[in-house]
Amino acid sequence: TEPYDDLILSVGAKAFMPPIPGISRKGNFALRNLQDMDQIDGWLKESGAKRAVVAGAGFIGIEMAEQLKHRGLDVVLVEAAPQIMAPIDVEIAAMLQKELEANGVRVLV
Repeated sequence: TEPYDDLILSVGAKAFMPPIPGISRKGNFALRNLQDMDQIDGWLKESGAKRAVVAGAGFIGIEMAEQLKHRGLDVVLVEAAPQIMAPIDVEIAAMLQKELEANGVRVLV
């Protein structure tokens, strides 16, 4: 354990929804909390979806891609930056991308 005087939990910001045609179509989701995950889970069960695209290859996007793959979906992970996990070193990001691809996640940067 680590001692501390104060604990500040910073949970992040609102998901960016790009202004593109079809963004508000049924079946498109932003993931920020457990309720959002419940909606996604319900949609997957109801729709019988076989494929998913995850936009954003940060911590949450990568975790989402992994979990969707474990559910048997074909998954494409899309990132606008030149690498996944932008805050980490290029070499580490490349290793992580290689691991995702080895496990069947298609990665587009």
